[in-house]
Amino acid sequence: MSCKLIRDVMADQEGFRRKKIERNHIGKPAWRLERNVIVIIESGLLEHGVLQRTRDNVSDVRFIGKGSSDGPVVAHVTKEGATVAGFDNVIVGGVARGVLRGWLAKLPVGGPYDVALRVQGTEDETTVRDVLVGDLWVLAGQSNMEGCGARSEAVKPHPMVRGYFMDDHWDVAQDPLHDLSIASAPVHSLLDGGPRQPLPTRGAGLGVVFGQEMQRRTGVPQGLIACAHGGTSMRQWSPALKDKGSESLYGATLDRVARNGGSVAGVLWYQGCSDANPTDASAVYTERMMDLVGSFRRDFRDRTLPVGIVQIASFRISGASNEGWSEIRRQQYDLPCQIRNLTVVSAIDLPLVDNIHISASGQHRLGRRLALAMRAMIDGEGQPPIRVSSVSLESNAVHEGTDIHVRFENLVGDLQAPWQPLGFMLVGDEGRIVPVYHTDLVGDTAILHTCETREAIDELSLYYGYGSNVYCNITDSDDRAVPAFGPILLAA
Repeated sequence: MSCKLIRDVMADQEGFRRKKIERNHIGKPAWRLERNVIVIIESGLLEHGVLQRTRDNVSDVRFIGKGSSDGPVVAHVTKEGATVAGFDNVIVGGVARGVLRGWLAKLPVGGPYDVALRVQGTEDETTVRDVLVGDLWVLAGQSNMEGCGARSEAVKPHPMVRGYFMDDHWDVAQDPLHDLSIASAPVHSLLDGGPRQPLPTRGAGLGVVFGQEMQRRTGVPQGLIACAHGGTSMRQWSPALKDKGSESLYGATLDRVARNGGSVAGVLWYQGCSDANPTDASAVYTERMMDLVGSFRRDFRDRTLPVGIVQIASFRISGASNEGWSEIRRQQYDLPCQIRNLTVVSAIDLPLVDNIHISASGQHRLGRRLALAMRAMIDGEGQPPIRVSSVSLESNAVHEGTDIHVRFENLVGDLQAPWQPLGFMLVGDEGRIVPVYHTDLVGDTAILHTCETREAIDELSLYYGYGSNVYCNITDSDDRAVPAFGPILLAA
């Protein structure tokens, strides 16, 4: 609503009976009509939303709005009808020249809270309802972050896990979190040549399960800010485009975070399929990721902002570049060595719902894996993601071949597979494939049996999850996938 319209309403509604009008789409400016009064909250404090907590487990959010009368603004905060200690008509800001600026600090983790705001000495007031204090997460990337699993398999919502949907409203988080057909940010229409038509049977992703698992483990409310767009590349996510504002993916993400206070607990990222091109994008994937993460950290004013990324899964189609897909996975595996406070989980073993998109059941497993990885990185709870710790060669006297022992670290329990372990591959010159005829899993070690001589092995490289169309099925006892890796040169 424009300032002129506000003035017109106030003039035309002289003597208007006291009335409150509420909106369900709370991310839009929350406004009330009262006697000659309109108060608007535009950002920072949104109904049904989640405020990012500080390290002291309290809120520290600045909010902006409009008011028709200048003066100090007081807040009266209640929870289940009872006044919250320290928030009985306490001054939290003021209105000057029609601009309302406030600061809601030290509101404890939890909720839900109702925050009544009033300009002292006037009837200007509004109430922002059902506010939580907890953790906010950006969900960004392409279609597997959007979620393309069957909606019929979506998990049930949890009242302490909220979603900031694409049309800028907060509500209890449920799939689909990403419905681009209603997206407010213009970039989503620009990329698709107009509003995307929704798929009524699709939309289950990893976000809701991630939020629910984090809430279960921390006891803290969780908020999910949906920002992904299917089919997008690192070039399209470039921070260099942020001057375009919400006509760029990066700029739109910054705008959505800014409207929710400007701070988040971390970023979740699933992207890379659009960059699996060995002649172009894959060569600079790490460079672009370093730029993206560094920019998020600068713009969110958090030098150690936690980032969790997904190592891309399979692409079951002929003609895709084995080298490109393997190279993206290799760089994603190595990213924690290049970027601090970044963790990687694998989707290489998860079932698909079509030739590239992870099924709903797979997305649920992936959301849990990301929650476990983020908890391990941020709070030291549990094991960090699985990594290769050593590779050694031993002669096999029975078969006159060479065994390759691949040892892993950070396991929960032992390595396991639902049947014969699959996914390891030996690759020679010009993509020549040498078979591993059998794999045994023994504790933390995978033993790969080959018929190759030691001299022949020296000419090969070891991969787990080589190429676009791969099948891998090894996890630990806590359903955390062995990541795709390689090439590891086997020469002595």
